[in-house]
Amino acid sequence: KANLSENTRARRERGRQRDILMAQTRPRREVGELEEELEHALRTAAALRTEEQHAAVLTLVARSQSLSRIPEDCAHVLCRVMEWEDVPQGEVLMRQGDAPHALVLLLRGKLAQ
Repeated sequence: KANLSENTRARRERGRQRDILMAQTRPRREVGELEEELEHALRTAAALRTEEQHAAVLTLVARSQSLSRIPEDCAHVLCRVMEWEDVPQGEVLMRQGDAPHALVLLLRGKLAQ
């Protein structure tokens, strides 16, 4: 039991140190700028988007290497529920081993490990 407890403490300490490092890491450069129309469409609540805004969000899916491969009907469904979220620098989005809870598309900034 003592060994397990030491291992558990060591694992938690490594996780805490990783979280601190993530909070201190700053993006080195912007990945790219979104067109104003696309950013406005993404910032509009999915349920309130116009057809033009929906089409703009579909362009984002089409540009994504991974998402461009999904069937068109699935892309439309995804675009109908996709929401914009600003995440403060250093906020932990997920940790290795966490159960999946969201699909995250990084539009600006950089993720740290």
